[in-house]
Amino acid sequence: MDSAFEELIAEAEAEAASVDAYRTRLRELHELIQREGAFVAHSTRHLIEAKRPD
Repeated sequence: MDSAFEELIAEAEAEAASVDAYRTRLRELHELIQREGAFVAHSTRHLIEAKRPD
């Protein structure tokens, strides 16, 4: 295994995910990145604050 794949597994373990459940997908993603290079991913977060009416 190379370090990039090991890093993906370490991240999954750190998030308390079962690596075995994601190992195949992680390997596919790693191989895609190795073959085609980096990709752009976007994420968004929303903070919604609510108060109970008085």
